[in-house]
Amino acid sequence: MTENITISLPSDIVRSVEGAVAAGEFTSSDAVLLAALQEWQENRQMDEALIARIAAGVQEGLDDIESGRLYTSEEVFAELKERLISSDS
Repeated sequence: MTENITISLPSDIVRSVEGAVAAGEFTSSDAVLLAALQEWQENRQMDEALIARIAAGVQEGLDDIESGRLYTSEEVFAELKERLISSDS
């Protein structure tokens, strides 16, 4: 299903849209705006997924702290150094 809306755009955006159509990148102004809006929508969904993964990681860290699974900075750096050395081999 499609619906029509009317929007006002700044002149420079209108020129960019018209330029994309004139260059043959898109068949119409509608196609340019649809592609832009679909990309915006996809980016929002990816942002939401990223935020959810970050929140899960933070929660995992908080759960580790609560359950006593902690490491000193010395232990962390020793592990990193060991991984770095083994990756060079």
